[in-house]
Amino acid sequence: MFRSLKAFPLALAIAALSLVTTGCGNNSTQVRVINAMDNTGTPGVNVEFNTVQVFKTAIAFGDTLPAQPTAGPATYTSVPSGTDTIDVFTAGSTTNPIIPAEDVPLDSGAQYTLVLGPDIITKFLDNNTAPATNSDIVEVRVIDASYYDTFQIDVYLVPCGELLDTTYRFATISYLGYTDYYSPTYNSDKCPDGSSNYTLEVFYAGSQESPYINQPYSLAEGSITTFVIMDEESDGQPTGISPTPLEWNDLMN
Repeated sequence: MFRSLKAFPLALAIAALSLVTTGCGNNSTQVRVINAMDNTGTPGVNVEFNTVQVFKTAIAFGDTLPAQPTAGPATYTSVPSGTDTIDVFTAGSTTNPIIPAEDVPLDSGAQYTLVLGPDIITKFLDNNTAPATNSDIVEVRVIDASYYDTFQIDVYLVPCGELLDTTYRFATISYLGYTDYYSPTYNSDKCPDGSSNYTLEVFYAGSQESPYINQPYSLAEGSITTFVIMDEESDGQPTGISPTPLEWNDLMN
């Protein structure tokens, strides 16, 4: 009887740690984790925070946990705030971590995207605060998680109906780099496909030929979108930048 009572608070603590939520607690941090380790040759990975496996399923290459809903808002899992020790293992294993234990500072009440790359965990602070009412803007952020991309790239967001121009280049980044939240004035025009009003274009830095990415998107007024540039891969090895980045609709008004 007494042993059951002692185990009960521990079970509650573990359940609370695994809770998926969009809110922020006073003594917890919110994280989402993406597996960008395409050169590991593994079917997926398990992630431990302070020796606790917070996700009960493995994260396959290109997947994010918790899964991000197509219509938003962004979802996260609660982990303790402070300096968390994070271990990454091959799915089903708890020995010989793929990424050696890293101590990662996580602020209380904050929301982070954690990118798992070869031998490294990179954190990105998220900001899902809605743009001001009637602000007539969208917010876009790009994270470069392409291990193949060891060079700099230029990122453009071109309103449909407009020609490619340096006016629409809003960042130059490289592997594990990111753009600030970019806030162009909302463009109500539609692309020729009838559904999109912006085109995300990515080029080798300084070039405007042979884009790595040239994808139309429909971005609603007042929305927040994160794009994650990923690799194409074969047999666990990167073969190039994927022409279709991951799209997270972090906020849809």
